[in-house]
Amino acid sequence: VVSLASLAVLARLLAPEDFGLLAFALVFITYLETIGDLGTAAALVYWPGRWKDVAQLTFLANVFMGLTWVGVSIAGAPAVAGFFGSPEGVPILRTLCWVVLIKALGNTQDAILQRDLRFRARVIPEMALLAGKAVTSVVFAFMGFGVWSLVWGQLVGQSLATVLLWAMVPWRPGLRVPLHQAGPVLRYGRGIVSVNVVAAVVHHVDYVIVGRMLGVAVLGVYQMAYKVPDMVVTLLVRIASKVLFPALSRVRDAGGEMRELFFSALRYLALITIPATVGLAFMARPVVLTLFGEQWTDSVPLLRALAVYAGLRALGSFTGDALKARGRPGLLALLGVARALVLVPALVIAARESALAVA
Repeated sequence: VVSLASLAVLARLLAPEDFGLLAFALVFITYLETIGDLGTAAALVYWPGRWKDVAQLTFLANVFMGLTWVGVSIAGAPAVAGFFGSPEGVPILRTLCWVVLIKALGNTQDAILQRDLRFRARVIPEMALLAGKAVTSVVFAFMGFGVWSLVWGQLVGQSLATVLLWAMVPWRPGLRVPLHQAGPVLRYGRGIVSVNVVAAVVHHVDYVIVGRMLGVAVLGVYQMAYKVPDMVVTLLVRIASKVLFPALSRVRDAGGEMRELFFSALRYLALITIPATVGLAFMARPVVLTLFGEQWTDSVPLLRALAVYAGLRALGSFTGDALKARGRPGLLALLGVARALVLVPALVIAARESALAVA
């Protein structure tokens, strides 16, 4: 609700080009975050043994990799902006990349909350992230900052979330390096990184292709259409997935059967996402006109197609949580590779026609 409300305001204050410039920078950062912490945060959620050693290793990996990705982004910004044909995006990417490091500083605390199933506590930093991003972006947009209002919103929101995560989790990092845990953790993390890389390719390659072949203005329209099913359908999946992975891991640790919990979660998810998908597909035009205004009419047919995509994607998403909980992320990565081999060429061909063909 907070995200949709702020997006409705920003859509009337900013141009499609502004959203497109932010979108390509966010896509690049998303690809960096797929490698991110080398899978150590997921290993911390999964780990059955002495989790404090794994937490220490996770924190060190996050800090080191966060600094690395900031350096890569600053150095590579001209090449990334050139790829999308938007040289004005260089300072945007160089500023936005600090979100990676700020998020990395709180990733370990967030993983501990997930491991302990303290999802009520996670509400506070999650809401701070959303509210900080929304309020900052809207205020700066009213002041005429254009695309920079979106950039500063990202930085402020993530900073608030990280500070609150540290305030809510009593664990603190030390100076020691638990090298005895590095091998097992990184072996598990290797599978998680593979899954994340493949998932990022599958779920964000459409942004790359649209931005590269059709331009940032079209990418802005495409992203706006994508955001509605992402907030209404995909968001529910992400929330449920955050809970299901540690819950399935606990069942596995206790020697229980994961099948019943898996199918129960899938049935309840379908009960919510299928009606939401159908509703968005049929009500795309009034939703766009009411939320975003007449200037975004071109996103209506895209929204219809992407709503169906989001619904189908939701029904297959829990398989990944089950495979990760069983310690088999490698199999999940192979399934993703098979999907990418079909999807990427299809989207390149589709982009020669239109953004709707990509959707």
